[in-house]
Amino acid sequence: MRCTAVQQRLVAYQDQELSPGEQARVSEHLNRCIRCQAEEDALFSVTPRPELVVPQHVQEHLQEAVDADILWALALQRPPPTVGTQWARWWSRDAQFSRTAVFAYAAILLCAVSWGMTNWWTVSKLEAEIARQETIETIATPPGTDIPAQQYRPAAYTPDEEGGYR
Repeated sequence: MRCTAVQQRLVAYQDQELSPGEQARVSEHLNRCIRCQAEEDALFSVTPRPELVVPQHVQEHLQEAVDADILWALALQRPPPTVGTQWARWWSRDAQFSRTAVFAYAAILLCAVSWGMTNWWTVSKLEAEIARQETIETIATPPGTDIPAQQYRPAAYTPDEEGGYR
């Protein structure tokens, strides 16, 4: 490692916050480099250590109190709630809605859903009618039976002697 990289990691090295591999590389560099050793010694003399700032009996009492709190929390630990109870718990804890607001929201939601269903029903009926009309047109005029425009003559509806039309 280079000196600049080691000097950037010295505080983390002293607090043992580096990964084991990085801790070993910094330690190896400090064993070889006199400048970085001097920097670490200077940093060590300036940085207060908990054992120097806080008396030993306070540290022990604090550790005992933390351990007792952890054990108490573990003893009271409950199994994780199921999904349904999480929703109900949120609703009762965080939701601050009046009944009027809840009913108004439900009414608006019901209207929106009804409107959507009505539009879906209307569109599906129209699509079915269009498909039926296309089917009828396809059946009524088979392909190739159209009369060209130059051969078209209007029909005459005059009765003839035989009871037919000419």
